[in-house]
Amino acid sequence: MSMRGIKPTLFNSMIYFIFILSISLTIYAYFISIAISRAQYQSAFALQTQELATEITKKIKIYEQVLWAGVALFNSSEHVSRDEWQTFNQTLSIERHWPGIQALGYAIALQPDEVAQHEKFIRAQGFKNYHIYPKGQREQYSSIIYIEPFDWRNQRAFGYDMWSNPVRQKAMKRAIKTGKASASGSITLVQETNNDLQKGFLIYIPLYQKNISIRQYHNEVFSSEKNIEHIKGWVYAPFRINDFMTPIINHMIESIGVKLTDITHSPSTQMASDNALFNYSPWHTSTALDKQSTQLNILGRTWQLETTQPLFRPYQNLRKESFGLLSISLIIDFLLFFVLLKYRNQKNKNKELIKTHHNNLVSELRESKNANIALNQENISLNKQILVLEEWLQERELRISELKLNQQG
Repeated sequence: MSMRGIKPTLFNSMIYFIFILSISLTIYAYFISIAISRAQYQSAFALQTQELATEITKKIKIYEQVLWAGVALFNSSEHVSRDEWQTFNQTLSIERHWPGIQALGYAIALQPDEVAQHEKFIRAQGFKNYHIYPKGQREQYSSIIYIEPFDWRNQRAFGYDMWSNPVRQKAMKRAIKTGKASASGSITLVQETNNDLQKGFLIYIPLYQKNISIRQYHNEVFSSEKNIEHIKGWVYAPFRINDFMTPIINHMIESIGVKLTDITHSPSTQMASDNALFNYSPWHTSTALDKQSTQLNILGRTWQLETTQPLFRPYQNLRKESFGLLSISLIIDFLLFFVLLKYRNQKNKNKELIKTHHNNLVSELRESKNANIALNQENISLNKQILVLEEWLQERELRISELKLNQQG
């Protein structure tokens, strides 16, 4: 059926139906694009969170290998001197190549009866004020004797007994039992000052006596705390968490909040609020946020990584191309509507013109018919006059003829 055969009322209904349908399809497509964009937005966010978790875990593993290199140095030598430890660290160049490590150190294990002799020995090396701190009577001692770089901040840890602190001691004991790298809980390092105070954590790798075999060393054979007599010391590294995390965040992500919490013994993040290691949020407190959360196994500890970003908002997060496509679609919808309206108006106008022309023709035909009737009547009247005239002429001729005959007679 052509449009010319459609009734006007039906055609008008079709125009508005087509317009409403096209607008509805455009709006539907817009909401579909919003749903797709929201899914992509959330998927990208989840991927960023997973990449961040992977990067943190990978960085811990890499730094663990640095500590194992230190253990290898001790196991390959009868005695590692302070100068050799310094040369080892200078070769590694941790400040340049291993950002986040505050220091690379070695702490020895000491029995109470060994403390005095040990302090005398270190003082003889030129450190006249050296002593193990904090002071006090304990069943077991440790002392940081090598720490590099030996700058002003790290010198604050020189001689510190990490075994005296419960958080550190727990990680040191776990290292002894397992023979593996062990991370501590959230803690404030002794290197910290009131300026740029940061939370931190430590990683310990045990160094056993020479009579411990390599097989024993790498297997989990140290299941009892009594095996502490096998321990010689720990190669360890303290980490300032902001220094550790900032390069990762700067390299990996943009515009998301990051929170790291140690939840090893506190599955609830609220219960573990005191164990928060790192918390970065660029958002205002009133901003509605979308959250992603995942757990990391960090050398015997469980860290919860929580990332945040603003909730998806179409007017902020849709690409300009989507708004451009929506605008073009709406313009096309309205243009189509106006074209159909113009077609309808033109059709109605043409119809009126045809009707007017028809009426004019009908009027002209009537006038012509009336003129023909009048003309016919005039013809009849004229014919009658002609007949009368003809009769008069005939009669006149007869009279003339009679007169001529009379004259002749």
